[in-house]
Amino acid sequence: MVPPRYDSCMLRGHVDLVTHNQIAGWAVDTERPNEPVDVCVYVDGRKRTQLTCGLRRSDLGGKEGLGDGWHGFRLSLSPPLSQSISTRVTVRHAADGSVLGKGDVILNAGTNPEPLDLGCNPPTEFQRLPAPWRPRQMLELLSLYDRCQGLFNLLCQIDLTGCALRQLTFAVRGTLALDEDEVAPIRQAGSPRDMLNELLLSVEFQQNILRLVLVAFPEKRRLLFVHIPKSAGSDLSHHLIGRYPSIAEQLRALNWTDKPALFETLGATLRRLQFSDSIFVRGHVNLAYYLEQGLARPCDRLFTILRDPVETAISQVNYILTRLKRDALTGVYEPDTQRWLALLGLEGPPAQLSSETFLVQLGRQALRAQEIVIANPMCHWLGGGNASAVLKRLAEHGVETTNTRCYPEWRRQRWGIEADTRMNESIKYLRRDTLTPDDLAYLESISVEDHKLYQAVDQHMLDSGACAVTDWPAAPAETVATAA
Repeated sequence: MVPPRYDSCMLRGHVDLVTHNQIAGWAVDTERPNEPVDVCVYVDGRKRTQLTCGLRRSDLGGKEGLGDGWHGFRLSLSPPLSQSISTRVTVRHAADGSVLGKGDVILNAGTNPEPLDLGCNPPTEFQRLPAPWRPRQMLELLSLYDRCQGLFNLLCQIDLTGCALRQLTFAVRGTLALDEDEVAPIRQAGSPRDMLNELLLSVEFQQNILRLVLVAFPEKRRLLFVHIPKSAGSDLSHHLIGRYPSIAEQLRALNWTDKPALFETLGATLRRLQFSDSIFVRGHVNLAYYLEQGLARPCDRLFTILRDPVETAISQVNYILTRLKRDALTGVYEPDTQRWLALLGLEGPPAQLSSETFLVQLGRQALRAQEIVIANPMCHWLGGGNASAVLKRLAEHGVETTNTRCYPEWRRQRWGIEADTRMNESIKYLRRDTLTPDDLAYLESISVEDHKLYQAVDQHMLDSGACAVTDWPAAPAETVATAA
């Protein structure tokens, strides 16, 4: 494979037309003007096709450095690009990845914010980077990601000479498996760079990013937080992300984190990681995930915060109502607020979201929506099962457990955080003392196991005078029986 060249006097080209149906232009290598060159078309960062510039362009023939003028290309897009969302189309020289003149276009840019990582060519001189062989090497390369330059230009700096698909797949995924339909579209000239680009933009890479980072840096102590919704987790995370490099569960969510944000956030974490002996994992990660993936080692630290089950349910609904009102004011509905509206049977955002009376009524409806207020959420997030099974799991894996009553003191003693903060607090549309007896009875009925769990933990802290539970003086089943 010939090393990439970035001398602009060798490769020239221009894109004359970009529509949802067609792309046209020309490209030439001025050192060999009578030999056709290839260009690659990328749609939203993914390679769509590679084609040879061999159409007659009478306007180019006879001009200095342009040879006989057979340098044109025209691509008909089937199916055509979507006309309902913004789409980035980039045309690059296949030989070195540089962008053709007017070759980076945003179609329908007015429908969404324009991406920040518009294609720009790498500087003419830069350090050549070694090809990755392991996930750690790949992640260390991604620490160099610059949103303004974009992913592709970072890949252009990597010497991929002689790299095989097997090597690149292992470097990105930590596995040698690759589906056949992922291989076929990218077996073309310049394919190592294109294969690496495809692998990094894949759904699998993003959804596996949390595990990939943790496994790639085994010497880092893992601070694994089981963040049960509406249990002071946002407040704790707010303080800890300033102390430790962190990776958020939300990075795995395709509808929340786009690819530029993924690489930018990941790069920032990896740069900080080299100066820390620990990494903090935040977000709503189920304890079962940590355990099933083998991510919780004896040297790591697992911790969680519990809250009174009825108060948790009320707070969850108040949070949803607060978010709905906020999104109604901005006119931009996030993926989760759109989902909540659908679960509440609202086809579109109702105009009454500005009315407090309507929000209270909607909140009472949300209390009984089983996909919004789930049964025994603490047991769910702590791996599933009943209170006895959860307590046994907490003891077996040494999960440090506190509750919101003891949280301020635990935060001070365990983390040295003196600040009196309550992050992500919601408007209190619903309160325990304003709910009907039927509503309260319903919440109690779906929280039986959570009540046992909460009472067992709280009673142990009352008996011991500690602000957290790290071990149990009795078998978990006995503890639950005593609490019940």
